[in-house]
Amino acid sequence: MHRSEGSRDTLPVSLLIAAVLLFWARLLFLGQIPVIRDPGHLYEDYLSYIPALQFIREALFRGEFPLWSPCSQAGMVLFADPQYTVAYPVTLLLSLLPAPFNFASIVIGHLLLGAVSLYGLCRTLRLSRAGATVASFIYAFSFPAIFGFLLINAVWPWHWLPLILLFVARYAEEGGRRWLLPLSLVWGLQMFTYIQSTYVMMFLAAPFALCLLRPRRGNGGVAACAVRILGLAAALVLGTLAASALLLPLRELSGQVSYKPFTFEEAAIFPLPKEIALESLLSGRPWDSFFAANWSSTFYMGAGGIALALYSLVAVPRRRLALLLAAVCALALLLALGDRTPLFYLFHRWMPGATRFHAPVRFLWLLPLPISLMAGMGLDGLGARKGRRGRECFFFAALFLCAALLWLGREAAVRPFALVPLSLSGLRLLVVASLAAATIAVGRALGFVGKGLTAALLAGLSVTEACGCFSYISFVDFKEKYAVPATARFLRERAGLARFFSYNGARRNYATAFPDDDAVSMLYPELSNYFGLYDIQARGPLRVERYDGLIKAMNRRHEMFRERGSYQAEVRNFLSPVVDLFGVRFIVSKGALRVPCEVIYQDPHEIHLRAGESATLPAGRTVSAGAIVLESFLEGAAGAAQGEAVAEIVLQAGGREVAVVPVRAGVHTAEVFRALSAGRKTPVAHSRPAAQDRWVERDWDGNAVEGARFRGVLNLHGAPRFDAVTVRYLCADGLLAVTGVLFLPGDRGEIEERIRRRFTPVFRDPAHGIIIYENRDALPRAFLAESAIVAEGPQHALDLLLGGAVDLSRIVILEEDPPPSALGRTGPGSGAGEVEITDYSPARVELSVRALGDRILFLSDIHYPGWEATVDGKAAKLYRADYAFRAVFVPAGEHRVVIRFRPRSVAVGAGISISLGFLLSAGVVAGFRRGAGRRRSPGQRLPGSTTIKPSSLM
Repeated sequence: MHRSEGSRDTLPVSLLIAAVLLFWARLLFLGQIPVIRDPGHLYEDYLSYIPALQFIREALFRGEFPLWSPCSQAGMVLFADPQYTVAYPVTLLLSLLPAPFNFASIVIGHLLLGAVSLYGLCRTLRLSRAGATVASFIYAFSFPAIFGFLLINAVWPWHWLPLILLFVARYAEEGGRRWLLPLSLVWGLQMFTYIQSTYVMMFLAAPFALCLLRPRRGNGGVAACAVRILGLAAALVLGTLAASALLLPLRELSGQVSYKPFTFEEAAIFPLPKEIALESLLSGRPWDSFFAANWSSTFYMGAGGIALALYSLVAVPRRRLALLLAAVCALALLLALGDRTPLFYLFHRWMPGATRFHAPVRFLWLLPLPISLMAGMGLDGLGARKGRRGRECFFFAALFLCAALLWLGREAAVRPFALVPLSLSGLRLLVVASLAAATIAVGRALGFVGKGLTAALLAGLSVTEACGCFSYISFVDFKEKYAVPATARFLRERAGLARFFSYNGARRNYATAFPDDDAVSMLYPELSNYFGLYDIQARGPLRVERYDGLIKAMNRRHEMFRERGSYQAEVRNFLSPVVDLFGVRFIVSKGALRVPCEVIYQDPHEIHLRAGESATLPAGRTVSAGAIVLESFLEGAAGAAQGEAVAEIVLQAGGREVAVVPVRAGVHTAEVFRALSAGRKTPVAHSRPAAQDRWVERDWDGNAVEGARFRGVLNLHGAPRFDAVTVRYLCADGLLAVTGVLFLPGDRGEIEERIRRRFTPVFRDPAHGIIIYENRDALPRAFLAESAIVAEGPQHALDLLLGGAVDLSRIVILEEDPPPSALGRTGPGSGAGEVEITDYSPARVELSVRALGDRILFLSDIHYPGWEATVDGKAAKLYRADYAFRAVFVPAGEHRVVIRFRPRSVAVGAGISISLGFLLSAGVVAGFRRGAGRRRSPGQRLPGSTTIKPSSLM
């Protein structure tokens, strides 16, 4: 935008801001939080990010910087995990506001940043005010608006991207160094949000910058362009260094977590659906999901904006840039298909850093900005005088095509509920498009064409985009949703520093999705951050590797958790001695505690088997089982008779069949009814088994739909040994959806007796069917051990920990020798002594110790680089104990032990970021002051700058 036209741009920008604020008024002013109109999925803002904001706010008000959270995973490094954006200055500043207004200000502020910056970018590229306004409205009420509160920090870099491209465009237009410093500053700020999004958006930013900085007539030739490109690269490098406060701790964390490079097979676990790819682009409804929208495969822009974007490809004045943006969109769609094209394989194989990229559909995030920008260009093209009639015909043909595809996609779907947004269904859009065409025809007949056409399109697109966005979103009351549930109130009164975890048996993985408030009542992982409790579980990929190793070993699972396409490492085997070592005193259970199953396969992503199809699932080792547990449901097999064998389980050992067990309809599995609504129910020939996980939801038309997954127990005779399980579907109709294959080890009655002796029910919540059990064998958070064993390495330590031969309440397993004198004097005696935790805060633990001899002080918090210990004010070595925890040697007598978190990476990174941030900010202020002091006429040039014709930018 030029200063001479700045006043004219005030009205469109004001209207844009007002529209966004009006749309989000319930969030901003009434304290209601947005949710997607799909109750089958509880999103990150609701169950993860808002609790994290609350934890950050409380820490800041206590005068502490939230480097570490003891509330989840037995301690987690909060500062270095980009999921929580603790290092992001915007988060630190706005988190001081009370909830939910801190969340509202962050979400709406970023959305306005992106929309207003896009308006400025459009005006810099010489789009009209109408075109810039349309582009901004399409951007503000499409994918970024919905996912801005759904995926939180993952979308924030995309709101910074229009401002980054604006600075690049001004730098290409004016030259000089005036725009490089703000570019560095903004680039550094967005690096604090989500690195993976920054990585993806380079696929748009790089070609856009090269297009604007390419050699052109009158700009100095190749050498001058090379200098400009080097200057731009230097600015980005400087901005990256300014983000050292996150990057250095993140680098340290990456060496400690189990999040390792993905193989190509693992990396392609979230591809764009191949069945109805266009439906995913236009409607935002996933291809085969009814109960829960798959966020990774959902994308929405609106047919009107896409039609205008397609039209821009024939808009001659800016066709070159439009073709470039279209090429970026095509590349993004091809990459988003994952392993369905060779392109993602080449990307994963050859691009630096691509082996840590696990979700190809995130390339869809490249689409909103180019499509919005192209839509603005398309609107300007429609307003051109030359060839107006042909252009209008092209636009309406594209609009009708998009609407027809939406309509046909709905009507031809295999399931009747593959719906499009409520107010942008294909039929409604066809009606709207017809009325718009008739209006334009009448206007042409009456002589009102030019500005009237533009105004009509602007108003129509704005309304349809806002309505389409609104059809996705509902609002819930914050106070109601975050009222302290009865389970949390009980634990607040009884738990103290004792830990808990929520256990859901072999039903649905509550850590992935729940259709109602049970997830809150069961204290979904990370809600402990909000309620001030101590959980040993949490979600997200960045967890300390030793923690994941413990969880896997507890569950006796031999596969990596991420190989299942899920980042939940949920505790299953609550009988493990590690549960006691964690200090888990309470278990929040959905119903009575069941015999813990060992997992062969369990994943929220279903295995679909049709007639004659089978799936072989390796057990990872040779095991013995008394029963197989199959979690599944039938779909489209309503005609299967009661007791009919619809599938079979084949146990294999060394490639040969050991046992074959039939899976019977109405006994082990049943029709799920997921494709049936009121008035369309089909009679089902079999009953429903008693062991099922049921829920009732409403589809987007408001119809009540019942869903279930069934848990069939198939008893085995003689406890056969096997190393693989094959599930084969026998029925000719429909399909079998398998969500889990588990087995019961050992004698069931004996295990149930152990559960009764060890766990006592102490609380019941009948409204949600929740029972809290107290673990009588839980160890305290800190205690004194009488002796120590030195393991030969991590695996040996883990084997000793789980072997059952070591009394973990008296003996600590170390991986390095303590001082010889300490090890020599340490031994069994009349007792260990007493430990009292006198102060326990996120980054500091103070303990008062009275040791009856030379002892090892054990603290069941996760060990991590940066933790330091002092005994009576003198530095002491902090040992890794029992594979993943902390320990300090203390001599006999009374002592004051303090354990602090002081990571060097944070200190060094913060020093670099603060220094560079201050210098860049000072440079930006000085540069703009010089620019303001040298105001010039429109024809005047800055020294060293080159005049570029506006058309040459395109």
